[in-house]
Amino acid sequence: MFKSKTIKILGSLALSASILSGVPTSVSAVENDVPIYAPVYDGTVYQSTLTNTLVKLPKWTHIATNTSSLVDTVNYEVSRRVFATGTLTGETEFKILQNGLKVTAEASYGTDTTKSTKFAFNIPPKSTRKLVYGSIGVDTTGKLVTYSNGLISRSKAVSADYTRYSYSENLAY
Repeated sequence: MFKSKTIKILGSLALSASILSGVPTSVSAVENDVPIYAPVYDGTVYQSTLTNTLVKLPKWTHIATNTSSLVDTVNYEVSRRVFATGTLTGETEFKILQNGLKVTAEASYGTDTTKSTKFAFNIPPKSTRKLVYGSIGVDTTGKLVTYSNGLISRSKAVSADYTRYSYSENLAY
């Protein structure tokens, strides 16, 4: 992604000295190829314009009551939404966005599906609990900025919403 540029340097110290002193002298300038490495970025990056928010996206809830004096373990078939959507043109732009946020997604771009699994919850003795299962999602808005020779050549407003992983809660009710 970085290019090196060769800057041609003309001159000699004698020429500089004669110009500064005002005394004309015959000096021949020799052209030298001196490689000077100046990093120039070519590529596309994601720049977030709003706070990137992690959000809980509950998909399944249940109220469970345990009337016994022992902990009760309950098993349920639960589901949650798994998705990666937005205004991007595809997976390549989505990977640039994730790289810019340093936050990965669990699904490829364009996915929107439901994932089911079995999950166990422990219900304390003589209690009622609200059981929740869902996804943790990311909501982001920003720009994809393309650089050519270190200068911005294109800027495109984008947004994306995607899930990162599952979550569960076992709350007093």
